[in-house]
Amino acid sequence: MANVLFIVVDSLMPQPLNTLLQQRELPGFSFLISHGYQTTLTSVFPTMSVVNDSSILTGTYPDEHGIPGLVWFKRDESRIVDYGDALGNIIRQGALTVGRDTVKHLNDTHLSQQVETIHEYLAKRGISSASVNLMVRRGLSKHPLRTPFNRLLGVESVSGPEYLHLGYFLDDGTENFPTPFNQYGYGYDQVKQMTVNLMTHPNRPRLIISYLSDPDKTIHKEGPDVRRPVYDVDRFIQHILGTFPSWEDTLQTWTIAVMGDSGQSHVLQNKAKALIRLDELLSPYTLLGMGKGQNEADLAVAPNERSAYVYPLYSQMDLPQLAKRILRDERVDLVAMPTDKGAHVLTAKGELFLRKGGSQSDPYGQAWEVEGDPALLDVKGTKNCWEYGKYPDVFRQLYGAVHSQPPPFALLAAKPGYEFQFQTSPTHVGGGSHGGISEKEMTVPLIVGGTTRKPVYNRLVDMKKFMIDCLA
Repeated sequence: MANVLFIVVDSLMPQPLNTLLQQRELPGFSFLISHGYQTTLTSVFPTMSVVNDSSILTGTYPDEHGIPGLVWFKRDESRIVDYGDALGNIIRQGALTVGRDTVKHLNDTHLSQQVETIHEYLAKRGISSASVNLMVRRGLSKHPLRTPFNRLLGVESVSGPEYLHLGYFLDDGTENFPTPFNQYGYGYDQVKQMTVNLMTHPNRPRLIISYLSDPDKTIHKEGPDVRRPVYDVDRFIQHILGTFPSWEDTLQTWTIAVMGDSGQSHVLQNKAKALIRLDELLSPYTLLGMGKGQNEADLAVAPNERSAYVYPLYSQMDLPQLAKRILRDERVDLVAMPTDKGAHVLTAKGELFLRKGGSQSDPYGQAWEVEGDPALLDVKGTKNCWEYGKYPDVFRQLYGAVHSQPPPFALLAAKPGYEFQFQTSPTHVGGGSHGGISEKEMTVPLIVGGTTRKPVYNRLVDMKKFMIDCLA
C-alpha cells in the first residue's frame, strides 16, 4: 500500500517555479515531475492560509468549514478573532487571546464540527496520519502542550492526528525548546528533520502533511517573482528524496505531492496609493478594532490583506448603499454580501445576484442562477454552461465566502496592486500580498511524484479526496 507525503508550501508561485524548471535549475522538482506530473489548482477565497488549509483538510469551502479568514468578527462574542497576522495586532488583541484562538479554538471550536478533516476520516478507519506545523490539524488524538505554554494559555492539550508537530510547542519528549534561534521549530531544517523522522519511524504514518511557512515571508517582502523560495523548497525536496538509499527508492515507498496554498499579487511601491485605509474608506463611521467595545463603534472591520470584512453593528444600516459608496474608490474590485439563498455582488460597473441551482452548470458541475450581467465577473453564459475567465470558480468562491459566518456583513476585494489597512494590520508595500480573488492569488502549482493519479478537479477543495485516493 502507498504512503503519501503531502508538502503544503505557503505562497508557492507558479511563475518563478516554471521559469526555473525551464532553466533546469530544480533537480528535486524535476525528479518528481519525471516520475509523476505537474499541474495547477484553484485556491479558495479569501486566499489566507488558515482558510486554504481548512479547505485542504476538509474538502469544503468556507461556508461549510466555517473559517472566514485570518481575521474576522465573532458576533456572538462581540470581538475580533485574530489567529496571529502581525505583531502589532497581537499586542492590541493580547498575546494570550491570540494564542488560545490559534492553538485551541481554531480547530476545536471555530472549525465546524459538521465537517470531517482527513485526519478524522483516516483515524476512524484505523489509518494513521501525521501533521507537521499546519495550523489546521484537528484529529481524534490529544497532544499535551509544553510547559509553560499550557499554563499561560490554560490549555493542557490540543487535538490532532496520531502524530503531531506544532513547532517545538508540544510536550513530545524532545528537549528542543522553541526559541528565535531555532525558528520555534518552524524553519526548513526543523520541518525536514520532523518529516524524515516520521517517514522512517518503525510505525510510520500512512499520510504525512508537512507545512513550509518560510516562502510566504520572503514573497511578502520581495514580491511574487522572487526565486529564492523556490530554490529553498527544491533543496527541501532533495533532502526528503534522500531519505532512502536512492531517490527512486523513496518514491517506491512514498508518493510525494508538493503544492501551494495560495499565490500572491504585487503591491505598488507608492504607499499612499497601495494602502486602502479602511478608516478613510468608511468615514465618517466609527470602526471597531482590537481592544474596543462594540458600543463604541458603528462598524467592525477585519482586514485580511487584499480583502476585508465589514460588519454593521446596528440593524438600520443600508449595506448595499454602503457598498456602492465603497466602490467609488477605484482600488476596490468588488463587494459581496450574503442573501438568503445566494450572494449579492457589486462592482463599479454594476451588480448581480447569484444563487445555487438552475439549468446552467460551470466546469465543476455546479449549477448557478444569475440575475444581472455575469460579464461583471468575467463569466460567459451559454445555454447550458458557465465559462469562467480571470476569476477561477468565482461563483462558488463568492458564495462560500459570504456564507462563512452569520450575516449581516460585506466582503471587500481589492484590485491587484492594493491592500486594505486598519490600525496595525500588516502591509506589504512594494512586495507581495494575498487574501484577494485575483487569478495570481487563486492559482497554485501541484507537483506529484510516484503516481500518475490525478484529482477529480483541479481545486484545493479536491485535495482531501485526492489524498485518500492516493492511499488506496
